[in-house]
Amino acid sequence: MSNTIPLAVLESAAVRFADGLCEHLDGEWRRTESIHAQASITAGGHELYLWGYERAGRARVSIQGQLPEGWTKVDAGTHPEITLAADRNVKAVAAEVARRLLPALETECALVKAELDREAERDLARGRVVDHFLAHLPGSVRDSHEPTGAAGCRGPGLFSTSLRVGFDAETADLHVRNAPVGLIESIAELIGRELKNGADQ
Repeated sequence: MSNTIPLAVLESAAVRFADGLCEHLDGEWRRTESIHAQASITAGGHELYLWGYERAGRARVSIQGQLPEGWTKVDAGTHPEITLAADRNVKAVAAEVARRLLPALETECALVKAELDREAERDLARGRVVDHFLAHLPGSVRDSHEPTGAAGCRGPGLFSTSLRVGFDAETADLHVRNAPVGLIESIAELIGRELKNGADQ
């Protein structure tokens, strides 16, 4: 069934809610401009997006909390959202937002920020491994596609090696090609000692 409510009416409902929330919510909420919503408001580092839409012949407004910038980098967080009839009193809408949406948004933002902090710590740890590689292999350079966690080295001759540090910053892959046999034997001895030490613990 096609929509019967004009888009302008739905957008007007979103704007009415946005203005009402700015007036009745605690804090210094103000209107913002966003290409992602029909209306948006912000305060204290939080942002709400509003859309008017039609369902079963009735106008409704969706109000969605936005997560911190960079949240898509981590496997955490969902956008808290509530939907209300477009003819609701704006003061009652503000009470619903304060009671249901804002606490959920606080929880989700804290979850995402904590994961982003852990991600930043892992990136620093990966970078330290790469820095160690660069400091000890003459002519080595960071990987242009993944400078935080990968590097490589070519020469002398046909020799080359590449390093890729795992995203957990606890393991890494080291590929060595056309290396002198003596170097490979030394690497094998180091790996053997490491494995033996791990088995003895």
